[in-house]
Amino acid sequence: MTKITSAEPQESFGRYLTEAHNQPAMIINHGNDDLVLISAEKYASLRQLDQQAFYAHELGTEVLNEM
Repeated sequence: MTKITSAEPQESFGRYLTEAHNQPAMIINHGNDDLVLISAEKYASLRQLDQQAFYAHELGTEVLNEM
């Protein structure tokens, strides 16, 4: 995950839009983690997982690594 200050997306928003399709970007505000910029596809997959219940052994490696 990329960490960026809150000023960086304001300066080159297009760059971070493109990068968010590959990996999330943590936006830091006043030295604290504040927001995460992710692709709409990733957001949809997280929302779907939020509405389902799984046993740990049912989750894929990618999901476990992200947790």
